[in-house]
Amino acid sequence: MATVNKSQRKFQPPDWFTNSFMMSANSVRQRQASHDIRQETRALRLSAALRAKWDNYYNTTRLADRLDTVISFKDILELAKSKLDEEIAKLSAGKDALEKQIADMQIPEDCNVECLTLRDRRRGVDFNEDKPEYELKAEQELLAKCKKRLQQKVDEAYDQLLLLQEVRQQVLKDLQDKNETIDIDIEQYKLVPSCPGVSYKVNPTRVPKGTTTLKQWEDFTRYNWQRTEAEIGASERLREAIFYVMHQTENELEAQARATDFALRKRSHEDKAALDELNWQRKQTEDEIAEMLNDLEKLEQELMDQIPPTKVAQTRLERRTYRPGVDLCRDGPQYGLTDEVKQLESTRQALLMKQHEARHQLDALERQLNRLKDDIALKERSLRLDSDCLELRRERMGGSGKLEDKQLDCKKLLAEQATGDEIVCQEKEVEGVPTYSLLDRKAAACAVISPRSSCCT
Repeated sequence: MATVNKSQRKFQPPDWFTNSFMMSANSVRQRQASHDIRQETRALRLSAALRAKWDNYYNTTRLADRLDTVISFKDILELAKSKLDEEIAKLSAGKDALEKQIADMQIPEDCNVECLTLRDRRRGVDFNEDKPEYELKAEQELLAKCKKRLQQKVDEAYDQLLLLQEVRQQVLKDLQDKNETIDIDIEQYKLVPSCPGVSYKVNPTRVPKGTTTLKQWEDFTRYNWQRTEAEIGASERLREAIFYVMHQTENELEAQARATDFALRKRSHEDKAALDELNWQRKQTEDEIAEMLNDLEKLEQELMDQIPPTKVAQTRLERRTYRPGVDLCRDGPQYGLTDEVKQLESTRQALLMKQHEARHQLDALERQLNRLKDDIALKERSLRLDSDCLELRRERMGGSGKLEDKQLDCKKLLAEQATGDEIVCQEKEVEGVPTYSLLDRKAAACAVISPRSSCCT
């Protein structure tokens, strides 16, 4: 009864054999794993000793190479510092040579402003950006640029000195860092395990904040050298430009003044030609208006003349509708009268349409005539203003942008010894811009031929 009540599970014989085989196999595998670990441990121990020795040697060699590199970069920076000191001395010596030739530009500047103010009084379509306007504004810009250019060069020299000082300070800071780096690396190059202070450190492999890459380090020193070369080159070019700008200013102002005067004279001639054209167009328009009025009167008379025939034809057609009986037929007279009424009505409509078109065109002609008269007034005003500008420039600037003594006897000066005033008597020509003497001769020739002639081109 006791065996029957037991519910314990019994393994089968294959399970027993399987368990025995697994125990043997696991024992073999564990022994093999232990053997492998022992061999790897011995290899690692020997490798660790060798690696520690060679790593120390390699890093000591790297420190030596790094010291050589830093020292070579330090030598480059010292050369840059010496060149900067030399250039700063040169630029400081020539910084005070640019404080002249400014006061004489006030007269052409005032004249230019007055001319622009006069031409701002133009009205309507004449208030445009024409060639004189462009040249006057260009002259204004050139005057402002030239007036500032001399002082600007002084400011540029001062700014360049600041840049050179800034580069010098940056080079000095880099030199200081290089010297400190050399001291630190020499100390680490000589460091051995027996030195004081050698101990375990907390997180020695951390990357400090602000750490740069080797390329960034090289680029920084290279940037300091390249910037030194660039600023020295800029300083040398600035010293050359200081002596060049004085001569350039006078030539540019004279050429621009002549171009402006020529544009004003050409614009005056264009205004005269446009004024003549407008007067001719006004006369032709007035004649056309007179002819249009005459034709309009004839057209209205023709409309009146069309009324009696129309009444007769319609009356005939209407009365023939009272014919009795079968005689009320569409015979030849019926068709003829019908066509006549239609033709008269078509003619009347055509005449009315032409009358409407003629009146519309007459209104357009009258509006155009008023526009012509307004434009003529604008052209006369613009011509007067441009003439005032030319006269003002002749009085203030001698007609060429330079103050000249009108009382000088040029022939006497050229015949006698040099006095320094011969340049006033010489006719100058700028490429593409006629001189004032040539323009005056052409204007006088045109005035002799005809006041309205267009020969002065």
